[in-house]
Amino acid sequence: MSELALIGLGSNLGDRRAILDSAVASLSKTPGMLLRRVSSYHETVPVGGPSGQGNYLNAAVLADVESDAFTLLGQLQSIEETAGRARKERWGERTLDLDLLIFGARFLSTPKLNVPHPKMSVRRFVLGPASEIAPELVHLPTRMSIRSLFNHLDRKPHYVALAGPPNTLKSEVFQRLLRELPSRTVAERPGPAVPDHNFEAPRQGQSPETMSESPVEKRLRQLGHAPKAEFLARLAALSLYRWTPEVMRSQWLVTEDCPLIEFESLQVCYSRPDQELVLNAITPTFAVVVDPDETLRRGPSLIARFPVIWPESKEDALAISNEILAICSSISPA
Repeated sequence: MSELALIGLGSNLGDRRAILDSAVASLSKTPGMLLRRVSSYHETVPVGGPSGQGNYLNAAVLADVESDAFTLLGQLQSIEETAGRARKERWGERTLDLDLLIFGARFLSTPKLNVPHPKMSVRRFVLGPASEIAPELVHLPTRMSIRSLFNHLDRKPHYVALAGPPNTLKSEVFQRLLRELPSRTVAERPGPAVPDHNFEAPRQGQSPETMSESPVEKRLRQLGHAPKAEFLARLAALSLYRWTPEVMRSQWLVTEDCPLIEFESLQVCYSRPDQELVLNAITPTFAVVVDPDETLRRGPSLIARFPVIWPESKEDALAISNEILAICSSISPA
């Protein structure tokens, strides 16, 4: 039985168009592969990596594949090597790059292969070509279509949330993002007050609820957060009613937590008024898991209706923030 595979192509060295033409021809001759559609070629600016690189040509291919994902990965790498790809520098120039983006409804997280591709949900150069040929194909981690993911990058305000329990590393990343991005944070309380949603945030110095610990309270405590009232207050702080048109249009919203990920994990424990807070909350453009202890793990069990990214580094605040800033720059160029 065949699987539907979405493959991304890119080149920024040599005769880029001829290289992509040759790669598509090689894919069409690959045993066990039947090409369905090939996108047009998109000129794109490099994201991250060394400065001074030339622009890319990017494309996408949709194919029926009879082999397993690891065999397909080997076939793609063989085509890259034939084109002269040398794997020397991460995010550096390359003659040909072939990425397995989606492989049926499979979710793989291994040292050799991650599918769906961990970064595809925040990359215009991937989603643009892919939305041409597979707009309704579902991205498993977000349950969103490729077209919806592509459109989501243009939703305003742009908002990056740092997910994971409170930790020093996340605080360092948060502070650097505030310095480097044209950004605001919910702590600044811009805009009008939030409508009453039938809950009361805890007052300063107020003790936690004295009732016995419920499943939702236990989970919040495990995540390093205060009881339910404060958690709902953080959700309310993200209400669309709070934000001025200026912020909505031109600035990034940055938060040091991601209440919507927690809510999705806990929503069975919440009532209808609580659910209404989510309907009015700003959805992150993307969230980044900054979690050295790996409390939040990549996998289908992490529920989020928006892109969630695991940075390449788990311990280096500068590397993590640089990666986030590169993503932000590609989504909303200065």
